[in-house]
Amino acid sequence: MPEIVEAPPDPTLFAAMRNMGYTPETAIADLVDNSISAEATQIHIEFKWLDENSIITVCDNGKGMDKSTLIEAMKLAAFYFSTTRTDSDLGRFGLGLKTAGTYLGRRLTVITNDGSNITDACWDLDNICRCEGMNWNICVNDETDIIRKYRNELSQLPSGTIILIEKLDSLIDAKNIDKSKQNFYRKLSSIQSHLSLVFHRFIEEDELEIIINTEPVVHWNPFILANRATQELDEEIVNSENGEITIQPYVLPHRSKFSSEDEYNAAGGKQGWMRNQGIYLYRNRRLIKYGTWFDIIKKEMTFNLARIQVDILPSHDEEWKITVDKSKTTVPIYILEMLKRIVADCTEKSTKVYNSRGSYAKGSARPSLGAVWEQRKSVNGEYSYHLNKKHTLYISLHQSLISEQKEIFSSYISLIENFSPVLLTGLVQYSQDNEQNKIIDEFDKDTDILRVKELIEGFRKGGCDPEEIKQTVLEMPYFAYLKDEIIQLFESDKK
Repeated sequence: MPEIVEAPPDPTLFAAMRNMGYTPETAIADLVDNSISAEATQIHIEFKWLDENSIITVCDNGKGMDKSTLIEAMKLAAFYFSTTRTDSDLGRFGLGLKTAGTYLGRRLTVITNDGSNITDACWDLDNICRCEGMNWNICVNDETDIIRKYRNELSQLPSGTIILIEKLDSLIDAKNIDKSKQNFYRKLSSIQSHLSLVFHRFIEEDELEIIINTEPVVHWNPFILANRATQELDEEIVNSENGEITIQPYVLPHRSKFSSEDEYNAAGGKQGWMRNQGIYLYRNRRLIKYGTWFDIIKKEMTFNLARIQVDILPSHDEEWKITVDKSKTTVPIYILEMLKRIVADCTEKSTKVYNSRGSYAKGSARPSLGAVWEQRKSVNGEYSYHLNKKHTLYISLHQSLISEQKEIFSSYISLIENFSPVLLTGLVQYSQDNEQNKIIDEFDKDTDILRVKELIEGFRKGGCDPEEIKQTVLEMPYFAYLKDEIIQLFESDKK
C-alpha cells in the first residue's frame, strides 16, 4: 500500500494567487458580481485618497450575510465547481471576492448586515505571510476605528455589505506618492467605462444603480438598439445537455445613419470600432468576453458593424472553460461550426452596409466624402482594400492632371493600396505560401499583368531607380502571385 502524506499548501500561496491576470477594472467588476448575486439594487464604489492609507470600498444594499455564511464566503473556493447556482449568482469558483479584493490591496475586510446582526471578517496578507506553519486565520469582529465607522454606516440600512480594501499596493507606490495619486484617480474613468459595458444589461433591464464616488455609471449597450437602423438578424438557439445557448447577431448602422459624428464615435466605443467588433459572450447577462472572433476570422474594417450576442448559463462553465477572473474562455467544439456560419453571414452583411456609402445615406451625399476606401472580394474569398476611384475629389484631381502625371499618380495610389497600415499590420492577410492552392482567373491575371506594366512605367516616369522599382513591385501583396511574371518583365527589359 502506498504511503499517504498530508501536504498542506504554504500560507504564502494566498499572496501568490493575487496575480491571476486581474486589472483594476476586472477586479472591481468581480466585486460588483458579489453585490449583484446578493440581489443589490444600489452599489456605491468609493476610491478615497489618503496617501499610503488610501482605501477602496464597495458598498451595496443586498441581503447581507450572517456570521457563519460570511466565514464560509471568506474561505478560498467556498463553492465547488459542481455547485448549482441561482439565476442571479454571477460567481464562478468561489474565489472572486478574495482574489479580486487582495489583488487591489493586501488587506480585505467584509462587513455585512443580514438584517439582524452586523459582523465582519478580514484577510490580511501581511499577517499570513509572517506566520509559520499552516496559518490561514481570518480575523472576525475587529474593533478598529475604521471597522466601527463602517459598521455604523451599515446599521442605517435594512441590510447590505461593505467590502473594504486597504494597503493598496497594486495602485500605490509608497516611493512615488504624487504619481500614485494621479494614477489612482485616472483609473476611475477606465473602471467606469468597463462597468458600463460589463453590467449594461443589469443597469438597463433591472435599473441597477452603480455609482463611482459621486458619478453614476451610465450603461453602454454595444448593439446600439436605440438606433432604428440597427439590423437584428435571426436569433438561433442551441439546445445542449447543459441548457440553451442563445445567439443573436446584429449589424450596426452605416455611419450616415447617426445624427452626428459624436454619436457615431460613441457607438464605436471607447476603444474604437475595430476593437469592439466581434462576439459578446454573456454568462447570466454578465459580459464575460467581447470584441473577439475567437480565431474564426481576422478583424477587418468592413466587419466593424458586426456584433454578435451569445448568452450562456453557469451550467456551461466547464465546456466554455471560463477562467477564475472571467477573462478567458474557449468555444466548445459542438457549437463552433454553427458559430462560424453565423459569423460569416453577419460579417458579410456588415461589409455590404459598410460599403454602401451614398446609397445608404440620409439625404444628400454627406457620407461620400468619408468613403475613401472600398473593399473587394476575390474569387479565392480574399478581401483587399482599394482607394475609391469614384470619389468626387479623386475624379476632380485626376481630371486636372496631364497624361504623364496621371500615370505617376496612378502608380503612387497603387503604392498606398499595397503598403497601407491595415495591410502591413496583418488585418488583411495575403500569404505567398499558399500560391499553389489559389484559384486564378486568367482574365483577372492578364488584367493584373497589364496593371503591373502600367505601374512600372509610372514609376519610371516618376524618376525612380530601376532596381528599387523591381524590389517594390515584387513586395506588393496584391501582385504576389505574379512573382515569376514580374521577374520576366524586368528580365525582358534588359535584353
